[in-house]
Amino acid sequence: MRVTLEQRKENKEILSSIFQKCWKNEEFKSEFIEDPKKVLEEEKCEKVVLPEWKNKIVVEDQTDSSVIYLNIPANEELDVELTDKELKLVSGGVVCGGVCLGIIFVASAVIGWVATE
Repeated sequence: MRVTLEQRKENKEILSSIFQKCWKNEEFKSEFIEDPKKVLEEEKCEKVVLPEWKNKIVVEDQTDSSVIYLNIPANEELDVELTDKELKLVSGGVVCGGVCLGIIFVASAVIGWVATE
């Protein structure tokens, strides 16, 4: 299942909104950590379908600014082919603060594997 550029943009906006809610509301953040699929479905107002090669979504609280967090990525080769339009967007670059870049990286990683029915 291929995720369109428009879906990626929409998903990034939804994740950005969720992250902002997490920063403001500890209860919401706990819910997101406990059941991220449920929160994503509630925020998106539609069912989240994981690809057959993924079986869950893991969210960890990395909001302590006194800690450096490192994630060990899966050792897998992804066969990803970008369209000409996507290549132009990637090569143009993005300039913003560290939080914005963090959201973009996290969103890109998650949205690459999450689609909706």
